[in-house]
This record gives sequence, C-alpha cells and structure tokens, in this order.
Amino acid sequence: MTNLTKKLPLGLQTFSELIQGHYLYVDKTRQLLDLIDSGKYVFLSRPRRFGKSLLVTTLKALWEGRQELFQGLFIAEQLAWRVYPVIHLDFSTVTYSEGPEIFKKTLKHALLFHTRHYEVSVQADELNSVFEELIVRLAERYQTPVVVLIDEYDKPILDHLTDPETAQANRDLLRNFYTILKAS
Repeated sequence: MTNLTKKLPLGLQTFSELIQGHYLYVDKTRQLLDLIDSGKYVFLSRPRRFGKSLLVTTLKALWEGRQELFQGLFIAEQLAWRVYPVIHLDFSTVTYSEGPEIFKKTLKHALLFHTRHYEVSVQADELNSVFEELIVRLAERYQTPVVVLIDEYDKPILDHLTDPETAQANRDLLRNFYTILKAS
C-alpha cells in the first residue's frame, strides 16, 4: 500500500492500531531514538492533541520488543531489540473525581493489572508500596530494568482546578506516588 492510498489516522492514539490498520504514519523514530539515548528519565510536556498518547504507545510497543510493528521505519535496524517489562499507566482511565480514597483504589487496581499480566505477586497493600514492589518484582523476574510510562500524568489535578481541595488532595497523592519512580 503506498502512502497515497493510506487512510489518515484521525482520532487514533495507539501506535499498534495505526500500523496494523495501515494508516498513514510519518516516521519520527529517528527522533525517538535520540530521545531514548538522551537519558534515563524523560518528561514530555506538549500541548493538547499533539500526539502524546500516540508517542507513549509507540514507546510501549518499542520496549515490549514488538519489532514487527517497526518494519520499514528508521528505528527497525538501529535498535538492539530487547523486551522489557512495561508499566503503562494512563490517568485518563483512572477514577479520580470521587475523592482520594477512590483515586487510590483505582490506581492500585491499575498496578495490580500489571501483576496479573506479568504473573508476579506483590505482598504490599498500600498504593505506593504496591508500586515500588511491582517495579522490584518485575526487575527480579525479567532481570532487566523496568520501563514506566505515564500518560495524562496531570489530568487528576487539571480536571479539578475549580475545586482546589480535590486538586490539592490529588496533587499530594500523585507527588507521593511519583516519588517511587525517583527512588526506583
């Protein structure tokens, strides 16, 4: 299929869906490789509707070793392909509007999904301890660093700017949660 006959990926936010559906994709994997080589931690802040979710799912596919999705793209021959355990959290799918306890519960549920997916168990019960133990267990089991991808990282705060109390509670919860990343 030539680029002239490919469909435009309007509204698509998932790399695998875009590639497998034969949508038009502008190869940005050269820049992606530069990004990967630039450091251990990367924070990307871009305007709304600017492809952040697509980028996160592209990184997820890359770290999961899904080389078949990258055939014909710059990165396909440039990268030493390896499979890493990936913790992908998308805060647009976590319930955070019903108070901090529900927020903690649904975020913990999102982490526990990864324990089932990767067939590891955690003994911890408290949210931050579950996150920390999940990272440790995955690293032990797979003998490789763990990749953590977070999409919509600030949505629980931004959606409550008119409710300062909830925004502050969500901010405090996230600050403590993100501290685990620095320590891990």
